[in-house]
Amino acid sequence: MLDVAIDGADEVAPGLALIKGGGGKLLREKIVASASRRFIIVADKSKEVARLERFPLPVEVIPMAEPLVERQLIKLGLRPQIRTVGRWFGVHHG
Repeated sequence: MLDVAIDGADEVAPGLALIKGGGGKLLREKIVASASRRFIIVADKSKEVARLERFPLPVEVIPMAEPLVERQLIKLGLRPQIRTVGRWFGVHHG
């Protein structure tokens, strides 16, 4: 177990709502966070936004679950797109 893991936020909105994993390494980041006693997220002023929406929200999906996850995201009113590099959906708002 790690004592501390530190990573950066991609966006930080009011109330400290934030997005991590914009680069699409969600599973790896969650494994490191889970293996840590304390997980610290840092961000500077350049990461502040009024609303979380600067880029598509990545959703990492194992290949066999892609059709199921895509259907569920569409039911939620989202427009998922499979990224051409790596294996995640980019979810567009609205």
